Amino acid sequence: MTRTVGEALTSAGYTLNDEDSTRYTEAERIGFVVDALNAVKNARPDLFIGAFSTPFGTLTTASELPVDEQFFRPIVDYLIARCKSKDDEDMDVGLAALMAKFSGSFLQ
Repeated sequence: MTRTVGEALTSAGYTLNDEDSTRYTEAERIGFVVDALNAVKNARPDLFIGAFSTPFGTLTTASELPVDEQFFRPIVDYLIARCKSKDDEDMDVGLAALMAKFSGSFLQ
């Protein structure tokens, strides 16, 4: 089953209590998904051989994530960590650190 960028945004929105995208804009969150994909590609370029020709910068909510299903949750965790880390007035350092740890561990 292929997941979309929009599904990642929705999943992160539940954890962030931001289902209607009022605290974090869609464009900002898509940018964080792009950052996550670039991190995956830098650590594991073999995952993208012959599998993805569209530049990450052109992703929309309807775009399919160009990675296997097993990487969906780590991408969502990365997205949550990035959103929480910029949320100065409501910073939950513990949650941001935990999500960053979860998302980074899948590359090893």
